[in-house]
Amino acid sequence: MNLLELTRQLCFEVGIAAPNQVASSQDPQIQQIYALLNRFGRDLSRQYVWQELDKEYLLTTVDGQAGYALPADWLRQIEGTEWDRTNRWPLNGPKSAQEWQNFKSGIVYAGPRLRFRIQGNQVVLNPTPSGASILSMEYVSSHWVNALDNSTKDKCTLDSDTPVFDESLMVEGLKLRWNKAKGFAYDEKAYNDLLAICQAQNKSAPTLSLSQGGGSVLLSNANIPDGNWPGA
Repeated sequence: MNLLELTRQLCFEVGIAAPNQVASSQDPQIQQIYALLNRFGRDLSRQYVWQELDKEYLLTTVDGQAGYALPADWLRQIEGTEWDRTNRWPLNGPKSAQEWQNFKSGIVYAGPRLRFRIQGNQVVLNPTPSGASILSMEYVSSHWVNALDNSTKDKCTLDSDTPVFDESLMVEGLKLRWNKAKGFAYDEKAYNDLLAICQAQNKSAPTLSLSQGGGSVLLSNANIPDGNWPGA
């Protein structure tokens, strides 16, 4: 559902007149719903790593350059995804402000692995790179809205704009915020239950082992290709 369709659906469910336009409406109630929807979408983006908002950031280091601008749609970092692909090892970090000053000011400074922190809307590296390396990390995008021209943005501005989130979740969450804003009775459990279901079904999850020492094995019958293999 796009912005207009979501707003009309909410109006039908709460029993108020449904509009024929939203973004340009002068009706105070429709303006309130419009504001609540954009606020809800931004908040929902922060609650979970939705697969629709999971993006990869690649950068190539430059000799003598320590800081690299974050993507324009950066919302937050996905921890544990930071790698130096050129040297095939994980980046060391993110470092706290105290650790960073210790590395920059202490006796021990250099090392083979790059350290990093997010500071001033940049990925900052230490030690300063002396050549080109490809670094990668994943992040949550702030662009939760798809436009008709296939661009993305961080809020609905046109009636044709479509949020990436589940339609039922959007309507239920919007209804909850509408009832709260109006001082009406509301069912927060219904929304929380639906949120948990949508999060569980949004992407695949690994199978966890409860046995001691469980985990993947580098070589087994599961990852050796078919073929004729002579005996040792």
